[in-house]
Amino acid sequence: MKLLLSLVAAIFAMSIFHGVARAGGGSTELYSWKDNDGEWVYVLANGTNRQKTVQEIKKDRKQIKGTAALQKALALGGTTEEVLWSDHFLPGFEFPPEETRKEIEKAAKKAKIKLVIYLDSPIHPTMIEDKVSLKLGEEFSFEFKRDGDRLLQPSKVKAADAKKGSVHIKLSTTDASPFPPPRAGATRPYLSVDNNFDQTLSYRVLVRKKDPDNAHHKSFDKLTIDTISLPSGEAMNNCWAFDTLVEEVVLYDFKLLDKPVK
Repeated sequence: MKLLLSLVAAIFAMSIFHGVARAGGGSTELYSWKDNDGEWVYVLANGTNRQKTVQEIKKDRKQIKGTAALQKALALGGTTEEVLWSDHFLPGFEFPPEETRKEIEKAAKKAKIKLVIYLDSPIHPTMIEDKVSLKLGEEFSFEFKRDGDRLLQPSKVKAADAKKGSVHIKLSTTDASPFPPPRAGATRPYLSVDNNFDQTLSYRVLVRKKDPDNAHHKSFDKLTIDTISLPSGEAMNNCWAFDTLVEEVVLYDFKLLDKPVK
């Protein structure tokens, strides 16, 4: 029985990769995300000149459940020579931890596939829906429309409804420092996020810093490669070094991760 299951898994993995390779004839795109059960899901898709949608990827019939299954698909190889892996400028996709990424890189190298990983691929807020923008000195709460565990259409509120759940954010500066001597003046930027949901909140952050040499420079960088997870009822502070010229942050890709806290 185990032999039969292994054979079925191998045939499935082969059909995934060969189908992509024959149809694309060039680079293959790799997408990754974590499902509601905490399992990593992957899709190998034909490289195209257009931006695919989240729905298009996540409804793909040839989803690969689990890292081990992806490694098997890569081992079979097909005719593809290059796989491009990024978050593709889309919310809802993320990279697994570094240890897992290294396992996937090892499998690709063994199969003689060039795996190109864009951990810091550029992204601009205009490409993102369901986001919240916060400029230095601002502070407010916001609520969402819920679609399962996804949090959509964030809107500012004057008084948050405790029954609905909300998020409170603040982007300001402080003179506090864990390292002596004390600094004069509040020139250390920090982002404070409070999770008022009864579940763990997951989100991502982009940061825009002032460019002293170019006042029109409006590029954004990711605060971290991975998504941020904030337990229910807790707050998180992200601090920068003194005199860091942070002007704006954008929070996006909001999700609730676990069961409600009773």
